Amino acid sequence: MKDQIASARTYRNAYEMTIFDPARDAGKVSNRQCLSFLSFKLTDDNRLLLTVMYRNHAYIARGLGNFIGLGRLMAFVAAETRADMGSLTCISTHAEIDYGKTNKDGVVEGWTNAEAQTLLERCRQINSSVEAA
Repeated sequence: MKDQIASARTYRNAYEMTIFDPARDAGKVSNRQCLSFLSFKLTDDNRLLLTVMYRNHAYIARGLGNFIGLGRLMAFVAAETRADMGSLTCISTHAEIDYGKTNKDGVVEGWTNAEAQTLLERCRQINSSVEAA
């Protein structure tokens, strides 16, 4: 990618990774990684875009950490290739707002239903105000 950016003709959409190890993952139904695909793209002005696909995503327990990690990965690739940072897009083929989960001792971990609903409502308000502007 670094060489492509420096050349006269840049391949802008040839950088994709599937996260799957046939020797380890074939036949498994559970306990597989949730991140399954990454696609890096370069814009005409050499901004790096990253689109990722998750097969399963627990947004309360894992979302923030996943987004921070993906942002760090994107920043690393941008720095190494001398590209500017662009957008990060996350697609989850199955996503859940995982609140009120109990552990094996019956203790509720993470957010309560009310806390999750309050967060969702606040996000909707922000979205509405952005759309109205």
